[in-house]
Amino acid sequence: PSRRLAVAGRCLVKGWRDPRCWREVLIRGGVTAIMAGVIFFVLVREPLIWLAPVVVSGLVLLRWDAPLFFANADWFERVVRDTLAAAPTPVRWLVVTAEPVTSVDITAADMLRELDESLQQQGIELCFAEMKGPVKDKLKRFGLFSHFGQQTFFATIDDAVRAYRAAFSSR
Repeated sequence: PSRRLAVAGRCLVKGWRDPRCWREVLIRGGVTAIMAGVIFFVLVREPLIWLAPVVVSGLVLLRWDAPLFFANADWFERVVRDTLAAAPTPVRWLVVTAEPVTSVDITAADMLRELDESLQQQGIELCFAEMKGPVKDKLKRFGLFSHFGQQTFFATIDDAVRAYRAAFSSR
């Protein structure tokens, strides 16, 4: 516990944009989300650690630190739904920061399609940032890349945030 607090404290001092801070904290957690400006880590066996970055109302960034496959597809969907339900403001975009996702299987692909359709009915756009090329190739083979559309894939998290701000700045 003291190591986690030391890491969290260092992140507060260094600032949430310091990549060393992200790496140190994220390797200890499974899922990270930024909800309306609050970064929190959903840890498998640990309490939440809260930090305070820039507020972007209506935007949720969710980091998934594992491949998406049959054994965790339901858990991923549950984490998404719980995260969206806990958001303090209505969510317009959910951006999965998918850099750590190394693979997607057909079961997870089916779940992503159903999740996207459900989120669309709620007015929430499902997007992805930092997804690796081989994972995108799998999504193309499963027909999901065209289902989501090129516009929902971003090279970086900053690109996704800029696109969100551009889409909703005048509203």
